[in-house]
This record gives sequence, C-alpha cells and structure tokens, in this order.
Amino acid sequence: MILSYTLKFSDFSSESNFLKLQNKFAAYDDRNSGLNEDVYLSVIKADFSIVYKSIYEFNIETYSKISFQNDFLIPKINNLSTSTILKIKEKIKEGFLYNDSERSNFIKITLDQVIKIHCLIIEASYLEPIIIDALRNELESIIDFLSNFDFNLNFGIKEKIQFNLNKTDLMVLMYLLRKNEIINVDYTDADFGKLIERFFQYQSTSTKSYVDIIRARKELNDLKNMNDTFEKSVARLKKQLQDNSFYQ
Repeated sequence: MILSYTLKFSDFSSESNFLKLQNKFAAYDDRNSGLNEDVYLSVIKADFSIVYKSIYEFNIETYSKISFQNDFLIPKINNLSTSTILKIKEKIKEGFLYNDSERSNFIKITLDQVIKIHCLIIEASYLEPIIIDALRNELESIIDFLSNFDFNLNFGIKEKIQFNLNKTDLMVLMYLLRKNEIINVDYTDADFGKLIERFFQYQSTSTKSYVDIIRARKELNDLKNMNDTFEKSVARLKKQLQDNSFYQ
C-alpha cells in the first residue's frame, strides 16, 4: 500500500530517485490498473492526483482522490526528522551505548551524510520549492541534533556511579578494595584519587542528594590517621556486606 510507504530522504536526492517515487505513487492509481510500465518518463513538478481504491471487510470498495504533494509527500516529510532521530538513537543504543569513540565516529559519519544529502536537495531543480523547504526543515533538525548531541540528555545515563554510602564509608570501601588487591594496585595514589573523583559520588547524610568527591587522594591518606572513624566505617560496611541477603 502506497500510503504506508516509508519515505526516505534518498527518495529526493536525485532526479531519478524522485521519478521512481512519483511512478511508485502513480502505479496505485486505479485508472492505471493493469499498466505494466512507468506512467511518467520524466519528473512532474506540478502536483498530481491518483484515484486510490481501498477494500474493506465484506469486500466493500471505496475510492478516494489523493494528491501526490499535499496528501502524500508533505505529511510524510513532516515526520522524517522525528523518525530519523529515533532510528539514530536506536542504533546508538544497540551498538555504541558504552563505546565513546565508536559512538562519536558513528555520529560524525551520519552527520556528514546528512549534510551531503542536504546540499543535494536544496539545489534540486526538479523539486518544487514547497518540497525543498519542508525537507530543509527536517534535515536541519537532524543536523542540529547530531551537531549538539548530548549523550546524557538522550539516554538519561548518569556520568558518575552514585553510591548510597556517606563519603567516609565510600572512601573506606575504596581503600580496602585497593589494599586487598581487588582493585589493581598499580594505580598511583594520585591516579586512583582522580578516578574516584571522576566516576563516583557519595550520598549526603543530611540532604540525601549525591555529591562529587573532592580531593579524593587527601581523603584516602587522612583515613590512615583516623582510627576511630575508620573502625566505625568498617563496622557499618561489614554489617551491609556480610548480610546473606546481599548475595541473593
């Protein structure tokens, strides 16, 4: 069914592609039923209509006049940016969600392709101005999306892992994991501190909000001289981590 056809920007990127689209639409004209050749040999710039036959239950037939430009093209064009951006997001989610370099490369390649087809369409002499304007608006929305792509805004993934631990307990946990070689011990104190600052947040006891860790290296070093605080924190961690339900 022509009305369910998924329109693509490539349908407009060359005169031959656009002619194929016009002939595909014209082939559904009931007046051309049985015709085994293309209706048009060259692009028709003016709008044209077909008589479209629909068959419903009990073999009930209805006929409606549908214009190529106003009824078929424009409504579908106006949804192209939304559907394309959705496909881009799906592709990123499937293949590049956690791979920054591959995601960036995919976005760059896609942006280059969209810009290329944008240049072709705005210079297309075989398209009516109303069609060019509609396509330009859709393409510019996609270009804007790709040029200003915000990973966290689009996928709602936090940049840092948020622990439901206070700052002391989180720092003690990191200290013990490293001390017991569960975390690679080859990190320098400075590098280990930077990684904690970059990827982890603790939970504020008073506000229950998540807070960045500042001067993590100093926090780790200070623990060595805070015996009472350290032992209390270890006791809290043991209570949580030794509970059998934690491992179920």
